[in-house]
Amino acid sequence: MQSPTSHQLAARQVITRELPVFSGDPVEWPLFISSYNHSTEARGYSLSKNLLRLQRVLKGAAKDAVSSFLLHPSTVPQVLATFQTLYGRPEQIVHNLVAKVRATTAPRAEKLETLIHFGLAVQNLCGHMEAVGMTNHLSNPILLQELVDKLPANIKFSWALHQVGLPVVDLKAFSEYMRNPPKDEKHEKPRNKEQAFLNTHDAHERKEASTKPPGERREHHQNATSKRQERAEVTIHQLPVSSILFKIIPVTLYGKNGAAVNTYAFLDDGSSVTLVEQAIADQLGVDSRAHSVCIHWTSGINKQIETTVLEKLSISQPDGGKRFKLSEVYTVKNLGLPEQSLDFVLLAKDFTHLRHLPVKSFKRAVPGLLIGLSNSHLLTTTKVREGEKDEPIAAKTRVGWVVSGRVRGGEDSFQHRQMLICADTTERDLHDYVQEFFSVESLGVAVAPNLKGAEDQRARRILEETTVRTESGSRPMAERQWRCLEKRLEKDIQLYESVRQQVADFEVKGYIHVVTDEEMAGFDSRRIWYLPLGVVQNPNKPGRIRVIWDATAKVNGVSLNMMLLKGPDLLTPQLHVTFKFREREVTYSGDIQEIRQTNR
Repeated sequence: MQSPTSHQLAARQVITRELPVFSGDPVEWPLFISSYNHSTEARGYSLSKNLLRLQRVLKGAAKDAVSSFLLHPSTVPQVLATFQTLYGRPEQIVHNLVAKVRATTAPRAEKLETLIHFGLAVQNLCGHMEAVGMTNHLSNPILLQELVDKLPANIKFSWALHQVGLPVVDLKAFSEYMRNPPKDEKHEKPRNKEQAFLNTHDAHERKEASTKPPGERREHHQNATSKRQERAEVTIHQLPVSSILFKIIPVTLYGKNGAAVNTYAFLDDGSSVTLVEQAIADQLGVDSRAHSVCIHWTSGINKQIETTVLEKLSISQPDGGKRFKLSEVYTVKNLGLPEQSLDFVLLAKDFTHLRHLPVKSFKRAVPGLLIGLSNSHLLTTTKVREGEKDEPIAAKTRVGWVVSGRVRGGEDSFQHRQMLICADTTERDLHDYVQEFFSVESLGVAVAPNLKGAEDQRARRILEETTVRTESGSRPMAERQWRCLEKRLEKDIQLYESVRQQVADFEVKGYIHVVTDEEMAGFDSRRIWYLPLGVVQNPNKPGRIRVIWDATAKVNGVSLNMMLLKGPDLLTPQLHVTFKFREREVTYSGDIQEIRQTNR
């Protein structure tokens, strides 16, 4: 072994010997291997010292993947080669960085630190692309547009003006632009009295959502499983010099054990979900089930909260009339709906078409309930009274008369608000699948070799080296269950004929056969576990009987399934299947008619 030079000995006094911790994240690999190579060359480390360094800094999945190679210095090169294969592929590093940038919270114009963090994420992405030699991805227009779309409107407009004078518009140019983003100049007080209240609600069945410009409606799509997706419907109420009356009406909510709460309901046929404040739900004491809800705002800002869905909730007019059932009511801490007053006596004097209606006045009412299209039977209008243009309209619903529309002569000030609520699920629509497919295609990701993971190798090693026979009495257990099955077959002739036919069919096809003494002598007695024969019938498929070997049968509280580790995933990844469509002209598909596994 070559001794370290004088320069290397001197370098050991100034260059740290410790490596950064590596846990198997591909994003950590460039820094880790760079530190390893630089410190090894500068300090003149041998394989023995490098082995000690690796043993100290490897954690998690990285350590598990090479645990058998960390025993002797001669295997250090093999450790690095394994890491290079698992975590050091350039396309894998870029793919993980792109996913991380896409998941970054969209910056907010009023918070400079969010712009700085977003800019650093973009700069880090570009730096890694250059470091691994994949600079061609800097010209990815799809990724560039996704990042630009995360910006606030004023900064996005500034970028559009900035890129006009650039010779090349790519991620590198965008990264340089984000080093010094323009200051926010839009948070000024309004110069006129025109304000707006924007209320957007949605009961999505997916996690990610985006909003279109105000005033537009989202279309309904179908996802890859043909399950209907509900999209956001935006309702805008503009408030110029006149006042706007929203559809707010006093109601009574009923819960468990006769509990009742008087509140105000906001009737919103532009919302697809019904919401109630948590404080009201607590007073009603109704049963509920947990649900995960994701609240989205514009510019991709979102927040994940845990909420509940109320059950057996009903509603009526304040005078205690007929009760109606409310379904799929989500709870939120605070709806934040606008405060509104209604002097109906004065209003009826000004508008004759409103006279003699049973409408109650209220003052400074704040709705605690929002009724959306999930309870459309309460939004249905049975009678309408309307006057001239720009005069309020009175509509009769199942929960009473409600007055809404424009009222001249008054001025209310409503703050600009926007809210989007979607129910959390793992369903994804066809658009997301196609978008992800093309984003992967644009990165040029190659199909990785089918390597066995550390968990699969460990399971195989434990199975082969440590599985031994215990005096558990698995054969007596199997014989007892067989005698019980025999009694059952004696009572049910049809079941007996079906089981007999299936067993005979298995024997003809070679799935099973009667074991011989010679075969028993050739087996390792320490590795024999007897599985009892069982019969399974599906109530949804009458007449269909399946014969099984029950690996869940227990002896002294232990079954075969409990002693086996999870095996390897033999399913072909969807990405591999997709690539095959790009490689060949003709495709074919098939299905497995029968499959049997023999446990011995």
